[in-house]
Amino acid sequence: MLLFFFTLAYAKIDLMPGSRYQSARGLGMGDAFITLADDMASGLFYNPSALGKVRHPTVEAVNFLGSANSTYVNLVDRHFYTVLSPTTFAPSLGRKPGEMAHVGGAMLPNFGFPGFAFGVLYSSDVAASVNQGVITVRSQNQIIPAAGTGFRFYRGLLRVGYSLQWVNMATNSRVGATSYSADSLQGGGLSHTAGLSISAPIKMMPTFTLVGRNLGSLRYSSTSLMGYLGASSGRVPNEVATFDSAIHVQPKMGRGSVMSLVFELRDVTNRSGLAPLDHVTLGAELIVNSKLALRCGWALGYPSIGIGFRQFGSEMSLAWYSNEFGTVSSRQRDMVYAFHYQVRSF
Repeated sequence: MLLFFFTLAYAKIDLMPGSRYQSARGLGMGDAFITLADDMASGLFYNPSALGKVRHPTVEAVNFLGSANSTYVNLVDRHFYTVLSPTTFAPSLGRKPGEMAHVGGAMLPNFGFPGFAFGVLYSSDVAASVNQGVITVRSQNQIIPAAGTGFRFYRGLLRVGYSLQWVNMATNSRVGATSYSADSLQGGGLSHTAGLSISAPIKMMPTFTLVGRNLGSLRYSSTSLMGYLGASSGRVPNEVATFDSAIHVQPKMGRGSVMSLVFELRDVTNRSGLAPLDHVTLGAELIVNSKLALRCGWALGYPSIGIGFRQFGSEMSLAWYSNEFGTVSSRQRDMVYAFHYQVRSF
């Protein structure tokens, strides 16, 4: 059962580059989240300048994200667990020929104190389809130790941060496969992420944020931690630097409520090759009494919604959103449901 939950992690394999770790809070807002990142995990991956917001030592031993797309949900029966083996799950996949069933999950235990954070991300994402008896698979596995630092100046109006990630990656995309991991591309390398956030001390507290990922490019070597998956068929392709920018405002609300509106421009230099409007992401979040959060967003032309609950150092979030699971020239919407649970100790 533990193996099933570890494999239920969402790893990013859609067209739009971004954070290697994703939270259901952000996903419910169309992933327009770099300006709202405010904990150790999101500071390590979404926006390192968020580490300048952290005011107390924190240990987050539990940080689990699980997801499944609508195709898998519609195929769920007493053989649901066989999704870990594409050949065993093939009879179920045959009920929806050509449609990719996708499940994923991530664990990110982390700890830190004001100005510093460390964590290790493990994520795995698998997808498979059957068409005329031929199995097609996609998979991505990651092990990423990460350390970051962040600083605040001028009473927090200016924040800067940096995160170093040792990315260990294995990917697979094959037709006629019998497993997700056999003969996968594997590699490891260092990725540098930096963030800058500037807030104006005026009405609605507008905040501008800029994040650069894979600065100097990420060059994979054949040495990685992914050897446990089996022999490699080659090295993971190198990744170039990408940049995200965002503006965030907080309209004045009633007592006990906080509203956040975010306009984010993702992949500013268009490394993904997507149409201009596909780079625009919108997100909104309403927090009531610091316990209940309602979220919605718009990304890649698709809507998203989410809800969150906070109590006694724990947080649970649910999200419904969409990825672009096809190619630049052939779009394919992938509707996903995500569950996220975090427990923090201070």
